[in-house]
Amino acid sequence: MCGRSRCSLGEEQVARAAGTSRWADRQLYRPSHNVAPGAATPVVRVASDGERQVQSMRWGLVPSFTKKDEKPDFWRMYNARSESVAEKPSFRRLVPTRRCLVLTQGFYEWQKEKGGAKQPYYIQLASPEGGEEEPLVMAGLWDVWDGPEGPMHTYTILTCDSSKRLEWLHDRMPVILRTREAQETWLQPGDNLGKLLHMCVPYNGEDLVWHPVTKQMNSPSFQGPECCKEVKKPSAKDFFKPRSAVAASPKVKEQGKLEFNQEPGKAGSSQRDQQGQQAQQAQQAAIKDEQGVKTEAGSAGLPAQTDVQQTAAAAAVNADEPPADRQQAAVATTAGRQAAANQAAEKQAAEAAPKQQEGQQGEPQAAAGASPASGQKRKQPAGSSASKGSGGSGGKKGSAPGSASKKARPAGQRPISHFFSKG
Repeated sequence: MCGRSRCSLGEEQVARAAGTSRWADRQLYRPSHNVAPGAATPVVRVASDGERQVQSMRWGLVPSFTKKDEKPDFWRMYNARSESVAEKPSFRRLVPTRRCLVLTQGFYEWQKEKGGAKQPYYIQLASPEGGEEEPLVMAGLWDVWDGPEGPMHTYTILTCDSSKRLEWLHDRMPVILRTREAQETWLQPGDNLGKLLHMCVPYNGEDLVWHPVTKQMNSPSFQGPECCKEVKKPSAKDFFKPRSAVAASPKVKEQGKLEFNQEPGKAGSSQRDQQGQQAQQAQQAAIKDEQGVKTEAGSAGLPAQTDVQQTAAAAAVNADEPPADRQQAAVATTAGRQAAANQAAEKQAAEAAPKQQEGQQGEPQAAAGASPASGQKRKQPAGSSASKGSGGSGGKKGSAPGSASKKARPAGQRPISHFFSKG
């Protein structure tokens, strides 16, 4: 517990928190937002003359009885359980005279998540509005080890059960000495163990706050103010946010306008582009069948060009008109086609005026069509043969004179009614 802390205090801040400007081994201190065991931070202790003194000490207790040629392990005793300090020899001998105050700005703790991942949190005292961040003072024990490079001062942080406000995060927390009176009592030499242990209780003040931070600070090499900055974790509200709120955003609306205004054939997959492409395909298919349409129009007495244009127009209407208007457009186009057919039939009848020819020539006379004035069929002159035709009349016996026989539809040609189907 409490395996990472933050201490970027300046010289003046350290002096105010310690109540003294005396500072030994100051050059060892390196301000950091991600302090790990082995790093040196400012610690307050009572000097030999009975006065307070700031000492730069390394975090992670190395007992004085450690062998000189032994490599120090700062991670082995960087914390000490307050409930058992009176039982373990490494800590029990330090309680009477080697108690200290560890100056920090906050500490980190990790919450276990599903899948084995851990989310780090930064815990600190809430800063007053517009005021300076208040240091967080913890209870500690210190010792000095005579190593190969000379005396080395090290310390450990005392821990206790977690408070009710923090038990969701971890079951342990550092012993926080919140008042000046508690700090002074902890520093003064004495062997009143019962009174000292009574001070090692969880701090449950409302001014102790926390927030999630980046997982990059899991590595001790990651330094800088980003370590303690709050990060936003995704919530259930964000997960169940309706899609309509995203679709109604100005950016999405603008993108939709651009896609709607794109010309057919250009990049894009909007509905108008697809409809335009369908209309072009229908028109091309109608042009390919132009020969067959001409043949059928000639036999029916209709101008071929009119049929092709109407077919393409009908395809465009079916492709681009809204579904509700397609039926009306089809009806209007059919009525126009019928009117054109009637007009063409009348013109053909006027041009095919009755011609009487001499019977001695042996040529069959062309049957006259319906009279433009009366609309009745003229009688066939006597002696004329209905089985023989000239100039393309060629009807069978018993067929109406002047009527054109329809040719078979070419393979692959679609009927005109195909373009007026609903839907």
